[in-house]
Amino acid sequence: MGWIVSRKLKFIFIHIPKTAGSSIGDPSYKKFRKGSLIQYLGAEDEAHQGHIRARELKEKLGESWDEYFKFCFVRNPWDRLVSAYLFYKQSVSSVSSLISFTQEHYKKHTVLGQQINRCSDFREFCRNLNTFELDLHFEPQINFITDVDSSVIVDYMGRFENLKEDLGIICDTIKIPRIELPHYRKTKRKDFRLYYDDEIKEIVRKNYQNDIDYFNYSF
Repeated sequence: MGWIVSRKLKFIFIHIPKTAGSSIGDPSYKKFRKGSLIQYLGAEDEAHQGHIRARELKEKLGESWDEYFKFCFVRNPWDRLVSAYLFYKQSVSSVSSLISFTQEHYKKHTVLGQQINRCSDFREFCRNLNTFELDLHFEPQINFITDVDSSVIVDYMGRFENLKEDLGIICDTIKIPRIELPHYRKTKRKDFRLYYDDEIKEIVRKNYQNDIDYFNYSF
């Protein structure tokens, strides 16, 4: 987790959950500073844990919003859902040892993790997707980068599937050396397509149709 406003380099990073944002800019992972954008921030810059929608940050920054290069990363919705599901299948203790939970966040994470762990597998989870009190990790990606009129308000959308190359373009744009990202919070898993059958694939399509259409993803 982590979003950034750099007044020094004039960029804004909007972190959509489960799209490698922790590797790119989470301020809580201090030992990985040499492998993230955090190392290039100035004293007046902001780096926060958690997530913020672009429209909320636009309102906060006011007229200065247009001065920044704004970017995010997106991910294949079928792949992202598997990643979010497996993240919650981990024990709460192992996850909370990595990041600083607030008590409220810890409680919500625990409850959702317990609900998900009652499912026998990913297919059962998907069949009951709309019965859970899902958090930001499961929210459509388009919601994080649109304004109140549903227009996209970021300048560049990198792809998780092309992370190294697209991050290189971002580094070139904000005029810093290209960085090599560590990948932590990585879940052990097989190819995401192996979690699906035709029924489950269509359930996910219906729930994330806007993401699939706008970002032009296919299974």
